[in-house]
Amino acid sequence: MEKGTIKTIKKCTKCCELKPATTEYFHRNKSNNDGLRYDCKECSKEYKQSYKQSEKGKETIKGYEQSDKGKERLKRYQQSDKGKEAHRKYCQSDKGKEMKRKKNKKYYQKNKKKIIEKVRIWKQKGA
Repeated sequence: MEKGTIKTIKKCTKCCELKPATTEYFHRNKSNNDGLRYDCKECSKEYKQSYKQSEKGKETIKGYEQSDKGKERLKRYQQSDKGKEAHRKYCQSDKGKEMKRKKNKKYYQKNKKKIIEKVRIWKQKGA
């Protein structure tokens, strides 16, 4: 095949299926002759999901989240309307309510004396 000609069909190196050589089926990669990656979007998606579930992937994600860039991105998202809406929905979900209960219980155990003292003072003022 001559350099510069465009293939109409491309074989995925992972699943070995023949698919049209378009950006609908393959991600772009400028370094390849045809400008597309060797694996199809479906295989690439499966690989990314399995990587995120692996221990190495979890460590990588955790490292990014703890970096300044990750923290800044998270802060921007939380301040956006989309982020606020997602947080509101999470707080109303069963999982969100359970996490809130656990967090409150942990806080109470850690600050039990201080909380009891505040309640005692509050009751004295009210009575």
